[in-house]
Amino acid sequence: RSKRAALVLDGEPIVVVQDGKFIDGNLKRERLHQDEVLESARKQGIGSLDEVAWGILETSGEITWIKNES
Repeated sequence: RSKRAALVLDGEPIVVVQDGKFIDGNLKRERLHQDEVLESARKQGIGSLDEVAWGILETSGEITWIKNES
């Protein structure tokens, strides 16, 4: 299978939050609402997106959270 076909069929992780800010174009493309992202953050113990360096929507549908260093 070609690399391009694999990306289309398997998907790839998408950044939905960067430096505490939503990436609206990516949310829209993935049909994801800000409320859903915030709920995921709360479930991971993140009280505010200000704590977040990256929020990455994985191919499984889960969001991986990477907190700021400070």
